[in-house]
Amino acid sequence: MKIRIVAVGKLKEPALFDLLQNYLRRIQPLCPLRLEEVKDFPIRKGTSTSVALNLEAEFIKERLSDDSFYIVLDVKGKQKSSEDLSALLQRLENENRKEVVFILGGPFGVSEELLRGARERLSLSKMTFPHELARVILVEQLYRAYTILKKVPYHHA
Repeated sequence: MKIRIVAVGKLKEPALFDLLQNYLRRIQPLCPLRLEEVKDFPIRKGTSTSVALNLEAEFIKERLSDDSFYIVLDVKGKQKSSEDLSALLQRLENENRKEVVFILGGPFGVSEELLRGARERLSLSKMTFPHELARVILVEQLYRAYTILKKVPYHHA
């Protein structure tokens, strides 16, 4: 099964970029994962958040097919342990999913339309993280989940 992450905006912080690249390299032998970035729309004076989210959603939807199985990272989503995420990925593989797409919005999340169409909503924590850091955390957690599945030493249960 392939994993794709569609994320809003580019990583600007060099330290986070390096850390992300590290985890992307580490996960490749365990799972084909591709990260795609779409344009963000900064909120400027007089622009509503919903307008920006809807514009970002259009770019995200261009990366999805009608039958895409996608999971949205959402502050109101369900929290899972690393073991739970690993079990979810195993279940999706057992269902013969060819690809799972994780959608990671910008600073204000994603549009209501994308939330409604998501197969799952996942929250990384009750705490709030910058969206750039959330991207790194997501990739690290996917790496951790696959090390659990493949019994690669990394996760300490």
